[in-house]
Amino acid sequence: EIKFLKQWLEIDDQGPSQRTQLCYLYGITDQYDKAISEGEKGLEILNRWGTKPQWEGIYYSLGYAYHASGRYREEKQLYSKAEKDFPDNREIIYRQAALAFTEGNTVLAEQYIRKYLNLNKNTNNPPSEIQILKNYGNIYTKAGILDKAENYYRKVLSMEPGNVGTMAFFADFLINNDR
Repeated sequence: EIKFLKQWLEIDDQGPSQRTQLCYLYGITDQYDKAISEGEKGLEILNRWGTKPQWEGIYYSLGYAYHASGRYREEKQLYSKAEKDFPDNREIIYRQAALAFTEGNTVLAEQYIRKYLNLNKNTNNPPSEIQILKNYGNIYTKAGILDKAENYYRKVLSMEPGNVGTMAFFADFLINNDR
């Protein structure tokens, strides 16, 4: 996919959606500098066009790369812009909670979590209780609060004891965090 998208950009280097996808792909392959470069280029193109992204993916892909690189100040600035473009977006609020925990601001993190919960209750397509618990675990994992993350993942596993995907996810968490 990366090779294909880079070829596409050789033909037309003004594609913000291609930059967003590259940002995402570089991020999930732990190539954070490349992810940041592509994400920032995508946002620069949109700024030149005087438009916002069509969807919020650029914000969480770039935010993920900033977070993984320890560039929390840039991540916080990015989410401020994302809030303006996509107010009350659950994914952005979820990531803001993880960032606040990472920075040690538990009061702000809890505010984001309450807002996240309220938005989940007031939607046409609310996530299941299991998905909410997984998301809590993910927030704590991103913030490096692994005991709490593990507790949430264990609750999910107890609710879905025979789910192979849940078992694999939990095993991956345990292995990746030397637990």
